[in-house]
Amino acid sequence: MTIDIPGEVALAGFAVGLGFGALARWSGFCLRGAVEDVLTKPDAPRARGFLLAIVVALASVQALVLTGQLDLSKAVVLPTSLFWGGALLGGLLFGVGMVLTGGCGTRMLVLAGGGNLRSVVVFFVFGFVAYATIRGILAPTRILTSEETGLEPEISPPWS
Repeated sequence: MTIDIPGEVALAGFAVGLGFGALARWSGFCLRGAVEDVLTKPDAPRARGFLLAIVVALASVQALVLTGQLDLSKAVVLPTSLFWGGALLGGLLFGVGMVLTGGCGTRMLVLAGGGNLRSVVVFFVFGFVAYATIRGILAPTRILTSEETGLEPEISPPWS
């Protein structure tokens, strides 16, 4: 049986997603929950889990880059300048949304996968607002904020 590169990527993504989903469901993985734990519990178990996920993601990406299997110059998520106004406004709105829904986007996705109807609705609204921000009715505001508050780096990043 021969599998092409897109097929291999899809299977690998499915395997990673299945593994992460099972771990996230078991551990209660959630950014809002991690912040709550830091503020209320001395050992902050969800915060430790969130930090572990960040470390694993960073190490995995760097390993792929160092072995030549990942070319970051082709990544569309790496901007060439910092849009601090958009980051502050977006972070504030995202935080308010997490408080109102009772969890972060990842938690809502995991709960939706488990059959939680409220989480399904929240996740669809999350996707709709994200699309509206990128290409819809909120895009002009995003573009204006980016233009007004963007900072160009003094040196070019290594991926440009």
